[in-house]
Amino acid sequence: MPEYEISTHLQCPGSSLGEILDHFGQALAKLGGDRSTVLSWLRQVDWPNNGSGFVSEGDAFRLSGNSGIDTPLIGAPYVFGYTPFSIPGLQPNWVQVSLIFDDTSETLEVMEGSEWKYRPRVGWAAFGVMREFVRFLGGSLVYFGDFSSSNQSWHALHGRDGNLWAFDCALVSPSLSARFEPLSAGYDREPLPEGIAFARRARWMSEPWAPSVPTS
Repeated sequence: MPEYEISTHLQCPGSSLGEILDHFGQALAKLGGDRSTVLSWLRQVDWPNNGSGFVSEGDAFRLSGNSGIDTPLIGAPYVFGYTPFSIPGLQPNWVQVSLIFDDTSETLEVMEGSEWKYRPRVGWAAFGVMREFVRFLGGSLVYFGDFSSSNQSWHALHGRDGNLWAFDCALVSPSLSARFEPLSAGYDREPLPEGIAFARRARWMSEPWAPSVPTS
């Protein structure tokens, strides 16, 4: 089974990552990450001296239930740094922060008929994380989907080759809502307090932003 991610992208016009990493650390602590472990990792994250991009991985942890998350998910936090050297024409530098989930144990998906769909309550768990990303990081696009489609929507939003709808669900700032019109076929749309929610209908048993009732 593939890996899945919850990610958002943030502009970083200066050389300092401090504010972004501080907010990411707060989000991870809220979601169940050990605060001292998270801070120790994030203190080591910085731009390379040669101006290139970077990727840094923190220790995986089991997400807690203190953000409405009731499905046992284990996520590894990542920080990616992008510069004009790693993506020609990019301005300014950008940072991607992510939680990446390995589904080798099939904790996220189940076969329904001839299609793989997310298990009940996975959507509510994912939206719990996405809401914390919006709360602490303020990303205008927070998305959940297969890691193989990573960055596709972000690239498309900024005029590069990509696929705007390459996610299974997303939270989009109202300031970007016009970019997601008309609604792509096969997607649902729902205004929420945190932003506009979108979901690929074929991947979910029920709307992922709606609390689900445990099944026996």
